[in-house]
Amino acid sequence: MTTRSTIGCCPPPLPCLLLILLFVVGLTGCTPATTTTVVPPNNEPTQELPVTGGPTVQPPALPSEQALNGVPGKVIAEYWERNAMRGSRIGHSHYIIEEVPVDDAVEPPGAATLIRTISRGETVVERAGQTSKQQIILRSWDTPQGQLVRFESELITANDKMITRGQVAPGNTELRLETESTGKTSQSVIPWKPEYRGFFGVEQSLRAKPLQPNEERTVYTLLPILNQVAENRLQATNKEAVSLPAGAMQLLKINGSTLLAVGGQQQRIDTTLWIDDAGEALKSYMPGLQQETLRTTRTAALAADQDRPPLDLIVDSVVKVNPPLENPLTTKRVLYRAKVKEGSLAGIFANGLSQRVRMIDDQTAEIEVLAVNLNTELPADLKITPPVPADSAANNLIQADDRLVAKLAMNSRRPADDAYGIALDLEKLVNRAITKKNFSQAFASAAEVARTMEGDCTEHAVLLAAVCRARKVPARTAIGLVYYPPEQGFAYHMWDEVWTGDRWVPLDATLGRGQVAADRIKLLDTNLDGEGAYAALLPVVQVFGRLQLEILEVE
Repeated sequence: MTTRSTIGCCPPPLPCLLLILLFVVGLTGCTPATTTTVVPPNNEPTQELPVTGGPTVQPPALPSEQALNGVPGKVIAEYWERNAMRGSRIGHSHYIIEEVPVDDAVEPPGAATLIRTISRGETVVERAGQTSKQQIILRSWDTPQGQLVRFESELITANDKMITRGQVAPGNTELRLETESTGKTSQSVIPWKPEYRGFFGVEQSLRAKPLQPNEERTVYTLLPILNQVAENRLQATNKEAVSLPAGAMQLLKINGSTLLAVGGQQQRIDTTLWIDDAGEALKSYMPGLQQETLRTTRTAALAADQDRPPLDLIVDSVVKVNPPLENPLTTKRVLYRAKVKEGSLAGIFANGLSQRVRMIDDQTAEIEVLAVNLNTELPADLKITPPVPADSAANNLIQADDRLVAKLAMNSRRPADDAYGIALDLEKLVNRAITKKNFSQAFASAAEVARTMEGDCTEHAVLLAAVCRARKVPARTAIGLVYYPPEQGFAYHMWDEVWTGDRWVPLDATLGRGQVAADRIKLLDTNLDGEGAYAALLPVVQVFGRLQLEILEVE
């Protein structure tokens, strides 16, 4: 059987993009409310909660908010949460809620104080024995009634940082955003309404007026990092006994659904919350990612597991197939059957030249995948979507205008009218140039990769897209699953598609072979542009942990 290790020195394709989702999507669930009710600082239960075991890790201290913002804050509450996935600890979250004076220069007139919520979340997982870590820091300034005034978010990976600042414009009709990444700053605007809330809007609503059994509520909130407004539907059921570290408690169960539109398709994230009589969410569970969040003490939140191995995001996310796919890199055509036991597959898989999807029923699809190139015959009934301007432009993740990126792009000396030839040259270039093929990066931008020459599939994909765009070749990234021989199953992966004049042709810089086989199933394509670039990753959540695959035919 052919394995990835026989193809140069590239790492196997891995689900690195899930690192972004593990924490970001979890923010739609259990986070503390912001309120002016005074709670003692460093609020911890009088009885220390049991610790799972192992040493604790001291996180970096939150920076002085007075130094950052010029105003001291009166601490209202402080919370810690422990995050686990499939039973294994993957990180923690820390929240500080403060009352701060209004800055008349930037804040709405008539208000005396604002509520500032600061959260720092850290996610750490193993990938093939290597540790990957990311941090997300959020700061949100809201009125005591819960209206967003402004915010800051930071997404921090190994060598990269993306910072977004947002402010609600006068009149509450738009939210103005500015995003900084390596060598790139961009501005954008999204529509806004007075009823929209910030990152912590669900929790603010629950604490201000806790739901009662069988009551429903809808709250619209801004999702951090994704920078999109989502509709949060809450349906309370009844109280039930819930096992918590401090013992069982009677908590109200709330079934929540977060809905937002991505690429013309509605994405849905389901979360179950359990709240106390004060509206505090003490536990949440996200079935899609099998992620559990518990309100706990600082000691318990930081304690490492001793009774179970760390989560390996490769092994735990692979979709196994039996029998295995023989010689995956030489496949020309493969027919797959995809199934889920719950939910729907409608709109999950992409249709195009290299992949045709036929729905059998709402939970079953047959997917025909072809290895395509410039000579592949175009079906008469195939609707091909040509590039949009964003497929050629620089953005905060694909900095095609970066100096080092542009220098790399000039290694292909083919004429400008040979788009496919340029792309083939650059695919090989990126494959050779990224010499540190490892899993230390969660999702570095192209400009950062051009400096470190380090990473896995996402780093190869964004750099290839950037150098192609620098040579005026439209390029976008594709996200899906690829066959991973060591685990005899399909792992989540990112590759590229380039526009050759009449079609999109897939390339994969982790391989550098100039040809992509039928060993992969595409979920979506994205140019990673704009304020909602990371939202394009959400379809992965729809199938994560639920997808079953069967190989029907192989050529």
